[in-house]
Amino acid sequence: MAIKYYTIEFRNKIIQGYEIKLSECQSHTDICALLAPFKIVNYTYEFIVVGEQSENILKVGHSNNSKSHTPIERVYRQAGHLSCWDDSKHVPLKGPSGSEMIDICQRYHKKNGRQISKNDIIIRINDFTNIPNPSQSDVKFLIKKHERHLIAEYKKVNGKLPIGNINDESFIDRKCDVDRSIYSKFFYEENVCF
Repeated sequence: MAIKYYTIEFRNKIIQGYEIKLSECQSHTDICALLAPFKIVNYTYEFIVVGEQSENILKVGHSNNSKSHTPIERVYRQAGHLSCWDDSKHVPLKGPSGSEMIDICQRYHKKNGRQISKNDIIIRINDFTNIPNPSQSDVKFLIKKHERHLIAEYKKVNGKLPIGNINDESFIDRKCDVDRSIYSKFFYEENVCF
């Protein structure tokens, strides 16, 4: 198993990215093992269908729970619900978290006539963990903006949302926030311990 490394530029910041071919993994837990050394907490991700010329992005998302003890939990749980994992190596998932991937694959099959499994998927992770967040009030501001950017780029090419992103959350595109540097000019923060 190997990780392909890449970088992207977003809002004048260089973001480290990691690409994993699920066809080279035996279990969804391999994703955690591969990415654990990078201590990724804040990220965006894409599930990409291999071999599609257009409409190749199955789903775009971002990290949700920075308190999770499992690195990239959202990604590995969704990947765990794809078919064709090696049953002798695959650790069954407990609970419904990530199970929306089953429905996404069924909708993809109904729309495109193609069954997809983990062998057809590449996952891209964009690591924002060590990138300073410009927002004073929303700790997920930057990754939400990047997720919206990825969805908007897809929509510009394909005229619709990725099949796994059923809710149009374009209202986030209009959301603004107070930049930390501006906030600090008007307010003084003091750490007080009692």
